[in-house]
Amino acid sequence: MQVAETFTEEFTRAMIQAAEEGGMTEQPEDRRILQDIADLGGLDKIAKLDTLVTVIDAFNFLSNFSTTDFISDRWGKDQIDPEDERTVTDLMVDQIEFSTTIILNKTNSVPVEQRERILGIVKQLNPTAKVLQSNYCNVDIKEVIGTGTFEFEKAATGMGWLQSLHDLAVREINGQKKITPTPETEEYGISSFVYRARRPFHPKRLYGLIHDKFVIMEGDAAKNKASDPVFKGLLRSKGFVWLATRPGLHGEWSQAGTMLTLQGGGPWFCVLDRAQWPENEATIKSIMADFQEPWGDRRQEIVFIGEKLDHDGLREKFDECLLSDAEMKKWERVMRVKNSDTMHDKLAQLFEGAE
Repeated sequence: MQVAETFTEEFTRAMIQAAEEGGMTEQPEDRRILQDIADLGGLDKIAKLDTLVTVIDAFNFLSNFSTTDFISDRWGKDQIDPEDERTVTDLMVDQIEFSTTIILNKTNSVPVEQRERILGIVKQLNPTAKVLQSNYCNVDIKEVIGTGTFEFEKAATGMGWLQSLHDLAVREINGQKKITPTPETEEYGISSFVYRARRPFHPKRLYGLIHDKFVIMEGDAAKNKASDPVFKGLLRSKGFVWLATRPGLHGEWSQAGTMLTLQGGGPWFCVLDRAQWPENEATIKSIMADFQEPWGDRRQEIVFIGEKLDHDGLREKFDECLLSDAEMKKWERVMRVKNSDTMHDKLAQLFEGAE
């Protein structure tokens, strides 16, 4: 949860529900305050979030991208929420992606070429943020206070991976920032591309591809990633995956540095009743744009951001994880089974058993 999200009415009402379920009803004053905030339309109606500033240490930036440290390792468990299991890289990327202003500090501690490389990475991660360069955080106070630059909707959609997903980028043209199609080649060798496919991954082959490059609990992960010619330049990736054994749910893929989180997400819209869809017409139009017969919005869609990315190499690696034509025919046959439990059992036998 980003701090900025606490300024939404939805967050306040969620807090009320959580409070009731967790027993805060015994503390009526706290609940009354939450209810008053919700009735006013959210925290942003009584307090203003003006600017979100992230300070980047230029000297340690690149090493923080390849570290396997958890934030509790770096700053001590007593200083960290016990439920926060992010790595240092995750934390840094989260802060960069959601900021409105980014201060690249200690610029005199790195060579010009390295500074330009860092700027290229930062601009790919967050194309809309204002980036200031400094030493000793010496910046004009007017650049960070009273800017009026924060808008929740804009911040929530300004991440570089999300703009790449829509094949758009923010470019400064004649002093103004404008949305333009994403070019294939980026300055400083920092680029992004979107992997898309319309058939499921074989879970065992996908695991075989990623388990020794991103699972940082295994000590060789960072070394293996750095030595792999296809993955070594990869800095950030995020998106949806479709596993053959999970036909109803999409997987959520999120990677920063050597840390990959791959977890179950929500149901694909194609398996939901239309009554469960959002009511907003623009949102429905966006959902329908992802549909393709015969399997609806099920798809692979992952944005990759990195240095000198081997687009063809990444595409080839992930294509090898897709079901083959013969496997796809077997999968489609099982998907016609009426009983859901039987169908899932058969899929598990096909794709999770020994090959």
